Parts: sequence; structure tokens; C-alpha cells
Amino acid sequence: MKVILVRHADAGRRTASGRGDEGRPLTESGREDAAAMGELMRQMKVKPDRVFSSTLKRSVETALLVSGELKAAPEVEACALLNPEGSPERFVEMVAATGAATVMAVGHNPSLTSLANMLLGIESGRGLELRKGCAARIDVTAFTPPVAELRWLITPGIASRLLSGRRR
Repeated sequence: MKVILVRHADAGRRTASGRGDEGRPLTESGREDAAAMGELMRQMKVKPDRVFSSTLKRSVETALLVSGELKAAPEVEACALLNPEGSPERFVEMVAATGAATVMAVGHNPSLTSLANMLLGIESGRGLELRKGCAARIDVTAFTPPVAELRWLITPGIASRLLSGRRR
């Protein structure tokens, strides 16, 4: 299974109280970064069978912008397992049962970085860190024990540079 992990794009700073964080939208630059990532993925011929997003607004917006650039992308499915406090283990169980060839998951840290490292069999705190707006493709041969390979990791800056001069 190909697992495409996308951390939500920039949504500015959270308030000191943390209240209302669920409804925090993407910034203008975050929307631009998410659309650019989707455009680059389209050029890379990324075609997910399923697209899952955390239930928080910034992830849903990111998922819609990225998948909106992909031709014939499936509907975005809300999945609380991708929320910041989500369970990477339970998400893996769920996607393994889908039988999909390619799954895209849009979420938050720390759960998304934990998911990436778990898939790669890397001890927590010692592997990848998915920053805002980054996307990674991990090809999973087996979930238990984890047998997987990181195929690519793209930051928003790299996506913009790769697209410059090649825009539609």
C-alpha cells in the first residue's frame, strides 16, 4: 500500500488559551502551499483511492485543496484518528482493512509524525518530523512488523521551486 501523509498547511499561531483551535483556518500562504502541493502531486501522478482528513478545519481545508488539484480524487473522509491526539495504531488498522492501493491521510502532529515513524519502524523521537504543509509517500509492504520505504518527502518550499516555470 502507498500511504501519502500530508501535514496541514500553515494556519497561523494558535491563541494562548488554545480555545477555538478546532476551527482555525489556513492562512492565505497556507492555502497557496496546499494547492501547490496538490498540483505537484498531480504532476507526479498521485492517485489516491481514499483520502482521509482529521476533523479540524485546517486539515479539512488542506485535504480539499490538495485533492482538488488531483483529477478524479475521491471524496475527503473525516477521520478523528488523524486529529492531534489521534491513534496512529488504530489508523493503521483501519487503512489496512480498506484494501486500497493508495491512501492519503491529512492530519497534525504529533500523531502524523508518529504514524510516519511507526510505518517506517523507527523509534519514536528518532525519525522523521513532518512540518506544516509537508507531504511524504511511504510504500508499505507489511504493517506488522513494519516493512516500509520512504519514497519521497516534499516541503512546501520544494514544491514551489519544482513548480516554478512549469505552472499550467
